[in-house]
Amino acid sequence: VARGMELSDLQDEHFEGILADIDTARVEHMYQTALDLEKDYKYRRAIAAYSALIDEFEYYKDALARKGTLEDYIEKAPRYYAEAEAEPDPEIKLRLFKASRDMWPEYKDVEDRIAELERQLSEPQ
Repeated sequence: VARGMELSDLQDEHFEGILADIDTARVEHMYQTALDLEKDYKYRRAIAAYSALIDEFEYYKDALARKGTLEDYIEKAPRYYAEAEAEPDPEIKLRLFKASRDMWPEYKDVEDRIAELERQLSEPQ
C-alpha cells in the first residue's frame, strides 16, 4: 500500500482507505485475541491484551469494562477461596467456593472442592 501511494498521484484517497481498513482489522484482531483469552479463563493474559488495546484505543468497544471485570475477578476469586478454606460450616464453605468458581472457574482446584462438598452434604447424616 505504501509503495502504491508512492507510485500514484491521483489515488491517495483509495490507498488511505485501504490503510484505514487494515488498521481497523488490526484493532479488531487485538480485541478478539483478548476476548478469546478471557473465554479460555486466561485472565492475566487477557488483561495484558486488553491493556495493549486500551493503550492505543482507550474506548474500543467494551475493552475497559472487560479489563476491569477481570481485574476484579483476579482479586475476589482468591479471597472467596481463602474464606471458604477457613470456613467451618460446610454449607457456607460451599457457597464461598461457588462464588469463587463463578468468577474464575479455572482457579486452583475449586471444581474439585465443590464436588467434594456437594458429595458430603448429600450423604445422610
